[in-house]
Amino acid sequence: MGHTKDPPSVHSSVRPIWKKTTGIVQRFEKLISTSTGQDAVLGLVEYSSFTLYHLLCLRGFQRTLHRKALGRFHSPDPAFLLAISALVSDARYTLRLFGLARLVNLGLKVIQNPPRDLWIHVLASLQIFMLVLYQTLENVSYLAGKGVISKVFLQRFADIKKWYLWSARFLLGNMIVELLKVWRNCRSCEAIGTNGLNSGLTTKMSENLKNGSANNKEREDRNRDWWKGLVVNSIWMPLCVHWSVDGGIGIPPNLVGALCFLAGVWPLHDRWQETRVI
Repeated sequence: MGHTKDPPSVHSSVRPIWKKTTGIVQRFEKLISTSTGQDAVLGLVEYSSFTLYHLLCLRGFQRTLHRKALGRFHSPDPAFLLAISALVSDARYTLRLFGLARLVNLGLKVIQNPPRDLWIHVLASLQIFMLVLYQTLENVSYLAGKGVISKVFLQRFADIKKWYLWSARFLLGNMIVELLKVWRNCRSCEAIGTNGLNSGLTTKMSENLKNGSANNKEREDRNRDWWKGLVVNSIWMPLCVHWSVDGGIGIPPNLVGALCFLAGVWPLHDRWQETRVI
């Protein structure tokens, strides 16, 4: 009498799922262990909940949802989504209080190892200057709003709303400088045969490019970084203009949330890819 195959054990069928789940959890832990990873994840939660809240508040969407839910359950109150967005926004503001230390460190790196391209050097220095002013003004405004810093003292110079406006204006300046860097990097690579003048390339990679030995993957990565910088900063640009003007420029709240969400997806994807174990 032939032996029949034993059915696979529950343990053997669960093992691949357990291994995959463990890997995802480990990657997520690695992602949020860095300040950039934390901000990317929190930003995704903040802007997605904010956008979904305004979507659910649309009258046409509410009527459709109510019609489908009629007789089964009550349509949910979307107010909790706005509460989540506000909570996460506060968390991001608090974490950014420590952002000045990172900016000072970046400034020291630019001084110690300046980019070879003079224009990139000037733009990088200007960008750090803009970011330091942006972060300082944002920190002061946020702490004043929480009662940590005296509002009366700040209002001797300007209203707190003005502090936030000028903070956004320096952020807008940073975005403009970043786009100029993207343009300059592209022009430098075209003019000198992609010889690695971008400050993000290492000296070794630069020499490889000069000798024409850079592989296709390096060129693809460089092109991808160029397009990423162009797309992401182009999305942030109208938002920064909107925040820099008293009363905004007419971008509705639901579109603000959607644009912020789109601008954060690509950087979050890159941060997630960096957690892969090779």
